[in-house]
Amino acid sequence: MPTPALTFGGVRYIGPGTRKYYWVPTIATIASPTRLELNAGTDLSGTIPTDGVSGFTVTTNFVDTPDFGTVTITKIPGLDTLNDSSITFYESSTSVDIRALITPRLVGYITIMLEGDVTGQKMNVFKVQAAAVSPDQNGGDKAETITIGFALLAYSFGVAIP
Repeated sequence: MPTPALTFGGVRYIGPGTRKYYWVPTIATIASPTRLELNAGTDLSGTIPTDGVSGFTVTTNFVDTPDFGTVTITKIPGLDTLNDSSITFYESSTSVDIRALITPRLVGYITIMLEGDVTGQKMNVFKVQAAAVSPDQNGGDKAETITIGFALLAYSFGVAIP
């Protein structure tokens, strides 16, 4: 019997026009934000270039577990590392842009709804602290942008959207 294929009946999609990024000032329980908490946030999606998000991932280091029973060194999952993360935003010629919402050292939450804000689907929630809020010096024939680095303080993956 052949190995069965992975099929979940999913529908492929592209992120632009679908994905949602919210800045939420406060969430009581990171694993289960409420609709009221999300609605108190700000939808950042329309201000982020399609290549403007970096990080917001977790990697796990591996730990060697040598023993006297074999010459093979096995490994086990070790500590998780919250990777360096940043978001680039479009800058406004009137200075009314992301700088009015997120300031250096501000603590809040970034929610990433990969398939959109659809009740019952999944999102990733990150408690973050903003680092520098840095206008980029693009120049030329390119829209001006601002990049904000974020320290990831906590996370919860696969959270049901309320």
